[in-house]
Amino acid sequence: METETEECTGKRRKSDHDSDPSPHKKRRWVSGRATSSSSVSANNTPALQSEHITQLPSPSSTQVLPSPQQSGSSPTANSPVSKCKRKRKHEADFLPSSHPPKQPRLSPSVVGQIDSATPELDKYFQELPASQEEFEPLTHWEHEVDPYDMNPPTSKRPRPSDVLARRLSSSGRSTDTALSKEKKYSVYKDVNYPVVLETKGSFMRASDHGLSEEDEAFCATLHTHIQTLPPDLLFDDDHFVKFHANLRNRSEARITTDLHSRVMPSVENMCIAGRAEFAGLIEGHNDLWVKAIPFFGPRPQPDHTIGFRWWNFTEIQRRKLNIEPTAKSLYTAREEMFFPFFTGEVKCGRQGLDLADRPNAHSMTIHMRGIVDLYRRASRLPDLHRRALGFSMSHDDQTARLYVHYVEIDHEEPTYYMQALPKVNFGDNQGEKRWQCYQFTVNVCELFALPFLDRLKEVIDTLPDPVPTSSDLVSNVDDISVQSSQDEASGVDSQEEGTRKGHQGRVSNAELRNVIQGLQREIESQRQDVKEREARLTLQLEQQRTEAKEREAALLTQLEEQRKNSEEQRKIHDEHQKQLMSMLAEQSKQLKTQSDEIKKLLQKR
Repeated sequence: METETEECTGKRRKSDHDSDPSPHKKRRWVSGRATSSSSVSANNTPALQSEHITQLPSPSSTQVLPSPQQSGSSPTANSPVSKCKRKRKHEADFLPSSHPPKQPRLSPSVVGQIDSATPELDKYFQELPASQEEFEPLTHWEHEVDPYDMNPPTSKRPRPSDVLARRLSSSGRSTDTALSKEKKYSVYKDVNYPVVLETKGSFMRASDHGLSEEDEAFCATLHTHIQTLPPDLLFDDDHFVKFHANLRNRSEARITTDLHSRVMPSVENMCIAGRAEFAGLIEGHNDLWVKAIPFFGPRPQPDHTIGFRWWNFTEIQRRKLNIEPTAKSLYTAREEMFFPFFTGEVKCGRQGLDLADRPNAHSMTIHMRGIVDLYRRASRLPDLHRRALGFSMSHDDQTARLYVHYVEIDHEEPTYYMQALPKVNFGDNQGEKRWQCYQFTVNVCELFALPFLDRLKEVIDTLPDPVPTSSDLVSNVDDISVQSSQDEASGVDSQEEGTRKGHQGRVSNAELRNVIQGLQREIESQRQDVKEREARLTLQLEQQRTEAKEREAALLTQLEEQRKNSEEQRKIHDEHQKQLMSMLAEQSKQLKTQSDEIKKLLQKR
């Protein structure tokens, strides 16, 4: 009886696999039994010599037998055990199964063979490769990065966070974790980075001539000008020494949280507290300059940045600068920040302030390149020669380095320099200079930033007016078409809605005529402005001509007076000369008379 059962089972399995026109689907059904220990044993043990296991079909070696419909007889028709024939109809192969397939029952002989092969299975599983966790001690070197290596090792497969950072960077958006600290300073850690900057025209030192004398005196004022200090319990005389001692050998995050806000204060918070003159300033903390155009290396990501808000500049001024929402620009760091003039970097530990000076030099060079481009377009590039254009600060828990950045124009290409200002040590003399960096930052925002903004706007106004582009015309047409469609929708009944929808996206001739008339009015207003400027220039020229004539008349009068004076002097000189000649003639006569008398006296003797 057992022999008949085994024979029936073997025929049934053979029928299920070999007679099916889609044996690969049965292959997937067999692979679905991987969760069972018996299926794992059957699939992964080549040493087993079992008839039921070695006869499992595969797509490459399966022999497709004629189906019962083709042959007219079932392969199990002559079997003594007819009860083993399947009574269910075959399901369509293309229909997915909603339930996991059932596992077939194994005969006792197969189970016994599997149980007897347990030692061989254990030996086979021991020879399988180890898991990824067991290899972690051997791959620890993949996570170690040389602090002086400019290019950190890349993984074979990018992590999701790296892919997200690249997508955000390419789309002009970023988060606070767009670049980690390791990636942020990876380029700046290279020992040759200052040399590479010099090849690009940016020097991390002062030039031979230095700043202009006017700006030298101005930078001294930034240190000495007194500002009102805010109340701070930890910065008073009784608590500062202990507060400063707690920051020793602490992390960069701790220094940024506790000390940086007191060294380089927030201009936005000062504006909220009552400094209304700082309303046009904006700051960023560890924000990636997604709209900047770097000249070497990655885009800057300073720990602290101060710049001008976008609404300081009118729409015409922004169009003159060719600033587009989706395009990078030499004048912007981010969409809401124009001309970032002050950057700060915080460091701690063995990395030191030398590493913090490098990203500051990179960021300020990008800022100054925008200023140089603006003045070049306005034909006023010599006005920037040796003038202060930005400032930076690098500090840790003990010291703060302050720099002024400027440009020299007396070369074929502008060269950029940074000059060190007096260094500040927070702990000297019981914290005597602890508020000096605070005053320096406020003085830069008050004494430098506000006049600097006025100069920038004055230069931008001298640029030629932007010409209306086709995109502006299309945007105006779209606005008018949308407005007209809304007006029509409000006055038409719901019965005409279907007809009206067909014409909402179209632009009529009247609308185009309105757009053209609007553009003509703009052009006419521009012409009027040009005429007014020409009239003002003509008036100025007339005044200059009048002044020139007056100066010419005054000069002629002076020349006439000088000529008369010279004529009188000449006459006087002639009279003096005549008098001298007459005197000489009289003297000569007297001498002749005396000589005659002397001769007569000599003859008488």
